[in-house]
Amino acid sequence: MDVAFPPDTFFIMAMASILSLGLVTVFYFVAHILNLPKLKLQAKGEYSQVFASILLIVFATYLLGVFTNMSSPIMQSMLEQTYGASKSLEFSNPNYDPNLPASGDPAFTIKISELGNDQRTSTPGNFSIRYMENLANCLISYYTKVYVLNSIVEPVEKLSMEIGGHEPMMMWAYTPLVGILHIAAGYITHALVFVYVQMRALAFFNNVSLTFLLPLGLVLRSFALTRGAGAFLMALAISGYFLYPMTYVMMFPILGNSAFNCYHHGIGTGGEGTIDLPYTINSYLEADCGADLSSTMSSYYFVQQNDSGIRAFIKGLTDVLLPMITRVFILPAVPLVVLFTF
Repeated sequence: MDVAFPPDTFFIMAMASILSLGLVTVFYFVAHILNLPKLKLQAKGEYSQVFASILLIVFATYLLGVFTNMSSPIMQSMLEQTYGASKSLEFSNPNYDPNLPASGDPAFTIKISELGNDQRTSTPGNFSIRYMENLANCLISYYTKVYVLNSIVEPVEKLSMEIGGHEPMMMWAYTPLVGILHIAAGYITHALVFVYVQMRALAFFNNVSLTFLLPLGLVLRSFALTRGAGAFLMALAISGYFLYPMTYVMMFPILGNSAFNCYHHGIGTGGEGTIDLPYTINSYLEADCGADLSSTMSSYYFVQQNDSGIRAFIKGLTDVLLPMITRVFILPAVPLVVLFTF
């Protein structure tokens, strides 16, 4: 059975083992030179701890490789039940750079049945990072739409209040809509911070668990004073590399299609009940929209003509975005509990 390991894993483990043996040997010779029999006896006992740790590391690393191989079919089966066996999932390209044509397209598509064969999604850690990148891009897309729509509606709301004064019908014509957009922008901002923190945590454990935390735990476990810290780092590495991202994979069916269908809801997608915004953020700022009465009146007529589209966008915020934000805030507690109780 072929077992998948991160690059240079065994080389790093070998270096950590040699370092542990070297430190114990130095400890033994220092005790011998200083003629300290108790320390010499303790140093001899540490050799058995080093060899036991090496055997444990070899077994744990091999077991992690086996679990990683087993996780691909499990991951595919869960996703097939959620999206369908023939479904293709679209992910953001992590290497995309608009200034480098050779970096490829901004997104790539993979069939669920091929997830385990692509290095970008072959492990629970890689797949979880790609999924969280989709969530981040979805939130950024929605924030952009909320920002531009608010930039159009808020000047109209201010103008209505100036003209109508305290007349209820005029004063409250657009105020609730502006309030909803402001609240949505605040939620999106906080959710985006949470998504990036989770994404960086997944990337951290995916990259350093077997190449730094596990070898460091091996070295620290070689000495009595740091044995507890070493065992903690070894357990943290094993849990962070497999259990932590695998918990995310098991939660993704709960999230449903939020991340992958994000761009099929809301403003400017061309779908039924949607509208196309007349500006992007840059063109809106360049046009100085809302800076004078003429542009404000243009915004007023735009809002009047696209009332149904704006209602559809607000419904999209409620139906798609807000449940996803709730899950972004609440569900991460589950992987953290699994990580630190392993």
